[in-house]
Amino acid sequence: MKKFIENEFEILKLLWKHNKLSSREIHDKLCMRTGWAYSTTRTVIDRMVKKDYLSKDNFHGINLFSPKVSKIRAFAAQISFFAEKILEREALSVLPLFTKSDVLSDEELSELRKLLQSKEPEQ
Repeated sequence: MKKFIENEFEILKLLWKHNKLSSREIHDKLCMRTGWAYSTTRTVIDRMVKKDYLSKDNFHGINLFSPKVSKIRAFAAQISFFAEKILEREALSVLPLFTKSDVLSDEELSELRKLLQSKEPEQ
């Protein structure tokens, strides 16, 4: 099961929303919230490419990054880790916390439930 660190999850959330962005665009959208230096953003992105979390495509000399990890699979991995390792509970037991949130659609919640039931949140 993959567990994403906070910095990686910040970038994934941004790319799930925008699909493809350059490192500068990622940095500009995150720096107000995170306070990261541009070099920090680049380091995290480069590590994520090496971990196969992001794809990197060159478009007219600019590298564009997109997520290789689906939103639902990443949520399932994080929820499973937190529930099982921190709370010592089954992952499905914390699923109701997401039903009143706008983070996931009803369809995404259904997919998340299936992944947690199958206990295979890996990509």
